[in-house]
Amino acid sequence: MFEDQQPQNPMNNNNPLNPVIPAPGMTPPMPGNVPPTPPPTLPPQPQIHTMPEKFQAGSGRPKGTGGNRRLIIILVVVVVFAALVAGGLYFFNRFLVKENNANNQNTTTNEVLNLNTDDMNVNDDTNLNSNTNQNTNTDLNGNSNVNANANSNTNLNANVNSNANVNSNANSNSNTNTAVSTDPLPTTTDSDADGLTDVEEAVYGTSVTSPDTDTDGFIDGKKIQADGTIIGELYLGYDPTHAGAKLEGATIVKRVTNSTSEFSVLVPTKWSTTNSANGGLLITPNSTTGEYVQIRIVDNSARLTPTQWFLQNNPSADTSSLTTLAINGLEGLMTEDYSTAYLFNGTKVYSIQYVSGTLTAVNFRTTFDLIIRNFKLVAAS
Repeated sequence: MFEDQQPQNPMNNNNPLNPVIPAPGMTPPMPGNVPPTPPPTLPPQPQIHTMPEKFQAGSGRPKGTGGNRRLIIILVVVVVFAALVAGGLYFFNRFLVKENNANNQNTTTNEVLNLNTDDMNVNDDTNLNSNTNQNTNTDLNGNSNVNANANSNTNLNANVNSNANVNSNANSNSNTNTAVSTDPLPTTTDSDADGLTDVEEAVYGTSVTSPDTDTDGFIDGKKIQADGTIIGELYLGYDPTHAGAKLEGATIVKRVTNSTSEFSVLVPTKWSTTNSANGGLLITPNSTTGEYVQIRIVDNSARLTPTQWFLQNNPSADTSSLTTLAINGLEGLMTEDYSTAYLFNGTKVYSIQYVSGTLTAVNFRTTFDLIIRNFKLVAAS
């Protein structure tokens, strides 16, 4: 549209309309023999540009810009709509569905059976849990949402505790002498000094005021004379209530055999006997003093002598203080405190112990002698 314009040189001699007039003193150039005159230097002229045709049409923006903007607007609308839909669904499920859960049915059945009998406990626990949840939701747009949850939980717990506590204590300690002092305990009151305490006089029916109830010249119980010999009807095996009568078969005593029929003893008729563990025998007076006599069978498989066996079971014992016994063909020992006698037969030892508990004086010293002296093995009786 626009073209660059070049101004004419006023010094151009070739222009006949504008001849060059020489300056004074200069020779004018000859026609046809004029040297070329350099043109004068002119200031630079500004250039003028025109816009290409491809940019002249329209509003001046690059093509395609409007289409991209519309696409972005559509995407924003879609995202906002999706967010609104998600929020509505959350509100619907969070609040409306929760209200319909009132239809939940929970059934729990617990059955506990406890059976306690003495030391036996039987527990049977049965838990049955059944949960059924059914939710039906319908929104305003006609969409039906059905949520059905069926939970079945069945717990069967069977706890059976069978505790049978059997406590059987059998004291087989051969060292049954628990007295702190090695001296024999004194006896209780003996009013007539016949070797029987007043408590024993009541057991046998003898006189408390007369030392010779049957007047046969022998005292009723037991007496150690000056020469060391022992006299007395009950001690020597006679009936103090009948002159000249033997104690065996008398009405004031009875013979008792242990549960294994291994041995037998004489005991006062009024006393009770009970079979204990391992063939033992418990002899209990009819009084309330707490005293009793216990017979046990102890092992001697090594066939030790009475002294050897006693030292094995009582390493610190002084055997010189023991009293030797000879009872119906059995060797034996009596402890220094006069509380326990041991009779030996082959591989067995028969322990006969007088238990007085916390008493400081005993009531049945002569009766204890009677039981020891009349101990017999059943085969030898």
